[in-house]
Amino acid sequence: MLALIERLKYEPKSMWRAKQLGSYEHFGWGSDTYLLAGIANTVRAMAKGKQLSPTERVKPPEVTRSKPKNRQKFNPALPVAQQNYGALFPS
Repeated sequence: MLALIERLKYEPKSMWRAKQLGSYEHFGWGSDTYLLAGIANTVRAMAKGKQLSPTERVKPPEVTRSKPKNRQKFNPALPVAQQNYGALFPS
């Protein structure tokens, strides 16, 4: 089960991964898709005979890292009734 959870970091169709990279535009963009976008831009530039304008290029999404939110930490030493289980899951 833990192996499947760890795999989410690398799955192109993982909403969790897309959110960690900064936006949902990253959904579906794997390493192969980035390579294909680069190849498509190169082939189109070669066919045109000059550099492509920014509007003609296939532009992959850029990674934007946001600062982590300050949230209350989970304290396993507290009794069950006083636990903050919301701290286990990022919002």
